[in-house]
Amino acid sequence: MKTLFALGAAALLAGTTAVAQTKPAAPATPPAMAFPTTAKKVEGVRYLTVETITAKPGAQLWKIISEHFNPAARAAGVPVPVVYHSETGPAQTTIITPLTGGMADMEYEFAPDDVKFMAALAKQEGGQDKAMALIQQYQDGIATRSREIVHEHIGK
Repeated sequence: MKTLFALGAAALLAGTTAVAQTKPAAPATPPAMAFPTTAKKVEGVRYLTVETITAKPGAQLWKIISEHFNPAARAAGVPVPVVYHSETGPAQTTIITPLTGGMADMEYEFAPDDVKFMAALAKQEGGQDKAMALIQQYQDGIATRSREIVHEHIGK
């Protein structure tokens, strides 16, 4: 009796009766993939680097990013990275930067945006040697680092 009541209640909740249940429709067959005869670039995606770092104690990496790197990126006309700070787990910072040239940026030792950024940083800091010293200070303040390349699908 309990089983019949449970089945009836479940059927009512589902909007059907225990006697007249319907089968779900078969999934639609995906369209057949065409055989490629010409190269086609992927459209509607954006590539980004996602770097997660842990700072050494007292390194003040956030200060270097916010007071030096971000203003130089704005002056260079390149994307300012988006920075996230962990609220739980280890004290990590995640920095997301678009690859404006797409995956082709990975073919460069120094991508075009990197060169623009470095020129603006050198101008801002008073010379290439001072810009490089600041970058070295930033690098020396990193305890751990991981980097990935990701993509996102963007609307047209």
